[in-house]
Amino acid sequence: MKKISGYYIQDDDVGISAILQRDKKYQSDIRRAAIEYCKTRILAIDAGAHVGLWSRDFCKEFQNVVLFEPNSDNYECLQANIAAYQNWRLVQYGLGDKSSICFLKNKGNKHLGGTKISIDPTDHTCELITLDSFPLQSKIDLIKFDIEGYEFFAIQGAINTILKDKPIIVIEQKQTTSEYGIDRYAAKKLLLDIGAKILKTVNDDIIFGW
Repeated sequence: MKKISGYYIQDDDVGISAILQRDKKYQSDIRRAAIEYCKTRILAIDAGAHVGLWSRDFCKEFQNVVLFEPNSDNYECLQANIAAYQNWRLVQYGLGDKSSICFLKNKGNKHLGGTKISIDPTDHTCELITLDSFPLQSKIDLIKFDIEGYEFFAIQGAINTILKDKPIIVIEQKQTTSEYGIDRYAAKKLLLDIGAKILKTVNDDIIFGW
């Protein structure tokens, strides 16, 4: 591991390392805005936790945090970055629209934050579950979905939970959705269709409320 701008990153990472060197407050504005929209701060869900850039702030601000991260290559750095806290649970699965076994693919150029679900076989498998099927002990206040174009499917598998709890939701919308045969803004449209409202947009990130 190496430490850049206060975060532990994999030694062979190039992509996120360069971003943090260039911008020490990377995504801090959208993180802070999402947290501030929460009326209560009991439970946050970090879907696509990576190495914990969002997770650390969640651990600071919420009573409990559940981290979904299917890529085992990220676990050492993720746990190191939130080691000062005890209010988190790491779930070693990804989120999708159904329970299944799938493959992971890195976007290349050693950008380990760009690992995504692959429709083609790779050497790295992972298991997907739905958020609706996952037992939670309290109402969700905030969900962050940053899963490299797979947000639409994760939201489909979380519809019942979302409609019940009406949390603040953050999604990232990337062009990588085309690999899955859906429009780049499919997740955005789905949330709007079920009654969510856009509260704030920062670059490719959108915050939704109710």
